[in-house]
Amino acid sequence: MFGNWAPPLLIAMAILGLSAAPALGQDSIRVEMKFSKKAAARLKALREAVVVDAVFAGDALKQYQQSADEAGRIGLGATRFETKARKGPITIAVPAFAPDRQAMMAGAVNVNVNFYSARHRGPDNILSCDFIDGDLKLVLAAPIAITCSLISENRQTSVQPAARR
Repeated sequence: MFGNWAPPLLIAMAILGLSAAPALGQDSIRVEMKFSKKAAARLKALREAVVVDAVFAGDALKQYQQSADEAGRIGLGATRFETKARKGPITIAVPAFAPDRQAMMAGAVNVNVNFYSARHRGPDNILSCDFIDGDLKLVLAAPIAITCSLISENRQTSVQPAARR
């Protein structure tokens, strides 16, 4: 959109306090966790936690392909933490994005969030959870329901926010 002016423009915006990116703690993804009965019972018996793993990125502009990953994306940051395996709300903080990295992008910031067992009580993940994959602005718009079951339950997972894609 701004061509070669994008990096200096974003740096000037940051200096003036006109951030084009969410600041740490300013925005957060709201998730409503749900567990199947079997998953809830197994996680409770094991006293196992759930890992929340969020990655923020966007498609690289042509001139920045050399800075992109193997999928042609510019990484903006990640958030990873453990939470108790319980039904209810969790919040995922959106990290501050470096203006120079965001200036290398074409289009919107996307987020991919995966949920899996922390593996404190065994070597393998035991959960099959829905996941978040989409435009960050859409993901921030409303709480997203994520359901987890045991892998052995063979439940079909889905991408969220499915209705907004």
